[in-house]
Amino acid sequence: MTIIDAHTRLIINDQIIKKEDFTKETIKKYFKESLKGLKLNTIITDGYSAYPEIIEEIRAKHHTCTFHMMQRLMLPLQKLLNKLNRSIKSLEEQIEKNTEKIEQLKNKIPLKKGRAKKTDKKRIKNQNQRKKLKVENDKNKFKLKQINKEIKEYIEYKEKISKIFKSKSIKTAMNRFNKLNEKFDEMPEIIQNFMKKLSKKLEITLNHTKNKKIPSTNNLAELLFRVTFPGKIKRIFRTYKGAKRQIRLNNLNWTKRNVLGEN
Repeated sequence: MTIIDAHTRLIINDQIIKKEDFTKETIKKYFKESLKGLKLNTIITDGYSAYPEIIEEIRAKHHTCTFHMMQRLMLPLQKLLNKLNRSIKSLEEQIEKNTEKIEQLKNKIPLKKGRAKKTDKKRIKNQNQRKKLKVENDKNKFKLKQINKEIKEYIEYKEKISKIFKSKSIKTAMNRFNKLNEKFDEMPEIIQNFMKKLSKKLEITLNHTKNKKIPSTNNLAELLFRVTFPGKIKRIFRTYKGAKRQIRLNNLNWTKRNVLGEN
């Protein structure tokens, strides 16, 4: 089985393709050049919208990288979690600040048993200030509890979704998806949005559970690009030709180590 990874950073006939030139025609050219002499079975993609139509044209099986699919959830979710964590930090700081003020007020006018006399205006004012700060702290503690509960809920949903992709069989994966999707109306909006997207691409995202020869992700190919085409190459070589030569050499060495098992 030959598995081709369709990656957004392409090198075709030793030509590095610019981001703005990354079009359907470029991708078709990439497949045409890359697939020469190869028996094609599956193409793993990162979810780019142009791939399905092109892959259908060349009659290959299409698999969406589960890592990139999870990224679609994690990017907006992490943004939300960061916001919630900032709220937690702010509330904790306010509680600490109020607690210090309460202690300062206690030290300013020592507590006495019983009610303060109506004529003791300073003591009454002190007590009211402490009471107000305590009420504010109680409200903030309640907010903290609710936010932590919300964060826990999001993390639980994330773990349940992750388990779908980690399933050992398609039956287990579908059972986990269906069980989770049954509670769609109870889900937070951000999870609902992801589940809608996942339901449309569920079949091509779970190919790896039906065929063990299909990797769940394109991590190996991503690693190849990071090793053979790091940004620093562009800075250390004097000529474009020299950079390309080094890329090919790194590519060859990486293939020997990670694919052929040679030292």
